[in-house]
Amino acid sequence: MRVGAPKEARVHFTIIWFLLIFASHRATAPPRAKEKMSSYLPRNALPLPPAFHDSPATDYANALIVFSKKYTWLANIHIVDFFTMAYWHMMDPEWRDALLSDRVGYHELMRLASFSECMEPWPDSIKQFVREAVDLALLRDIPSNYNDGFVSSIDKHIIPGMTEKKLHEVEILSGLIAQVSKETGVSSVIDLGAGQGYLSRALAFQHDLHVLAIDSCSVQTCGAQRYQEMAQKALGKPSQKRKQSSSTARPNEENNISASALTSNVIPSDRLPANASNLHHITQEVTLSSLPTLLADWSTSTFWHQSTATGTASTDARARWLLCGLHACGDLSSHMIRLFLGSDDVRCLVNVGCCYHFLSEGLEDEGATESRFAFPMSRHFQAAQFQMGGTARMLACQAPSRWSERQESTVVSFEHHFFRALLQVGVGRRFPCFSCGQSCFLSRSDMSVTRNVSSPHQYIMVDKGLATATNPPILGRLNKKRDFTSFEVYCHAALRRLKLPLDSITAEEARRYEAEFRLRGGDRQIAIVWTLRVLLAPVLESVVLVDRWCAVREGMQLEDATERLEAGRKGVWMWPLFDRVTSPRNVVIVAVK
Repeated sequence: MRVGAPKEARVHFTIIWFLLIFASHRATAPPRAKEKMSSYLPRNALPLPPAFHDSPATDYANALIVFSKKYTWLANIHIVDFFTMAYWHMMDPEWRDALLSDRVGYHELMRLASFSECMEPWPDSIKQFVREAVDLALLRDIPSNYNDGFVSSIDKHIIPGMTEKKLHEVEILSGLIAQVSKETGVSSVIDLGAGQGYLSRALAFQHDLHVLAIDSCSVQTCGAQRYQEMAQKALGKPSQKRKQSSSTARPNEENNISASALTSNVIPSDRLPANASNLHHITQEVTLSSLPTLLADWSTSTFWHQSTATGTASTDARARWLLCGLHACGDLSSHMIRLFLGSDDVRCLVNVGCCYHFLSEGLEDEGATESRFAFPMSRHFQAAQFQMGGTARMLACQAPSRWSERQESTVVSFEHHFFRALLQVGVGRRFPCFSCGQSCFLSRSDMSVTRNVSSPHQYIMVDKGLATATNPPILGRLNKKRDFTSFEVYCHAALRRLKLPLDSITAEEARRYEAEFRLRGGDRQIAIVWTLRVLLAPVLESVVLVDRWCAVREGMQLEDATERLEAGRKGVWMWPLFDRVTSPRNVVIVAVK
């Protein structure tokens, strides 16, 4: 500023200078203590959809329950029974007329599934259904740059065997676990359901954590050990070859090894090499009753007292454990939650679940002391008498966000459902035992007492005597590329799989049957209903996830709220961690005692 400038200009310059200094100080100043953990945890314990931002989590859970019960009829449709059970006619006639219009093709259906796009002429009731499904589903997109604070590329020597999808998941989840370990001071990790050991290796070799990788399958454990030895050789770490035993092993009197040692599958501390790796694999079924012995044996072994590149952790820190699992299948995720809640030694939980169709489901008896089912887990959902059913749980595994990026495979999937439903035709309503995954055919005597039969020509394999109602054949999976080129080819493949005479259905019969149902629009009807069902998938998955979140909160006796995060406090958080197209099962649960 030149000499003689007006006083007002000098004042403005002083203000600007002060603001620049203040901004610089804010940029370089360390974060406040209460923001200490916000670099890897969401600001809210459960980031709710926008429509529920100002609502308690219980209100959101109740809304999920009400909506899911309202559309149970749609969620529980077996596509294989589409024609036999006349599911198309269960829909509102207004919906049928609008969606079967010539203006609605496969492209529009895929846009509806992936982006919730409705066409203008559609009735308001369809638009309302789509809007409610979108508003209720948990948020699944990761905020921009959210994972940058703790994610780093994994050493190339650690990644053998990983697909691009698995690498994406392991890089992010291992970084998150390392951050949780750092903030809580818990350096001992159990990777439950470790499989091939992808996550375990990243935690041990990339992040210098002490990892006990446990799987119930010895084949998986052997594969994980092979990959570990490859990584150790490449990284210059000592390789330790160990014999594995399972939790069902019996005492070996010749070797004088106790039943306890074999059952817990732990090598005694005095037999561990001095330079043991900080990653160990064992094959064992872990239960709440066996967990204390397992943790005690490994917490006191010399394995936990080896120095790492970052120093030697205290004995107290090593006596505490972090329990983690990447895509822990079916009941395993629920089992991990119960292990976390039931053990004082397990201080942290990091879990990403999958395979909801494998969940054991049921309502506990009043006053039951032990939990037998994996869904529902929480008292909140049990009190609502909420049950989903196997078909709806399988639907919860669908990923509609992928449809638009995989259009060709989506159309092929529609065709497969059409063929499978055609093959199922002929199963009457009086045989409820016939369900998804079974190919059932009736004799003429069976047909005579079956309801809703308009004409004999509707039945395929009619009067062939190929099976009885009480002993239906199971078709299983067919080759997607070879066996679905036409319905004629599909029928031939099905007969071959069922070990039935290949002339049971002639090529002419199959072609006539396919043409008849295509003329009725049966193939498009199946595509429409399948699309409407898949819109429910994110809501149903949200039900499973919120039930688990509620169960952890109830077990930890936390207040029901989506409170702001404060450093060092106990709590449970749940949020999307992976890219949802790359990894559809992308929601993680983190809990700290």
